[in-house]
Amino acid sequence: MDEKILIISLLALLITLQYRWGRKLNLKLIRGLSSSMEEAFQPVKAEYTWIGGYVGVVADYKLKTDNYTEAKLTISLLPRHSLFYLPVSLLTGKRDRVQILIKARSKIPYSSIHFKTGRWIKPPEGISELKRGSRGINGEIVHYWYKNKETLVKFMELFENLKIPGGIKHLAVNQAENAIYADLKITDNTAVEFIKAFLKLSI
Repeated sequence: MDEKILIISLLALLITLQYRWGRKLNLKLIRGLSSSMEEAFQPVKAEYTWIGGYVGVVADYKLKTDNYTEAKLTISLLPRHSLFYLPVSLLTGKRDRVQILIKARSKIPYSSIHFKTGRWIKPPEGISELKRGSRGINGEIVHYWYKNKETLVKFMELFENLKIPGGIKHLAVNQAENAIYADLKITDNTAVEFIKAFLKLSI
């Protein structure tokens, strides 16, 4: 067999195997996380929209709780089905994540507040009027920008009750949208643990 044909055939086989493996794994992760999120949120209605083939899904939940009306989740996964794009994603620091926007039923009483975890972080935009601080919790550094001490204490208790606080990459109260935003890792059940702890907060 011609050497070039052999190389092309092997490459095609690798691409096919990678695609099947990556597709299967991403589908498993999305279905597992979606199921866990539904269990945590208990939505009265749930709609899902696929994004980018097998790299993610957008979920819209209608909630019927005393405090919240809806939640929008964007689950983004590494492109495990792509032999060529996966290494690039890993080198650029991409990760499996879920971004959540939870809308409150009544006006949020919390003042503006942001939390980020990690040693090297980029401060949020538009925070010049907020005070800044940081604190170590369960081996993680939690950075925060806040206006009201009472609000800070309430949310710090949330971090203290999590096994892996670093799973919350960004948490913020968005008063303009009357919503709470969270950017979470999906490993180690972090996202589900956060949701269950968050929904217990009284607002």
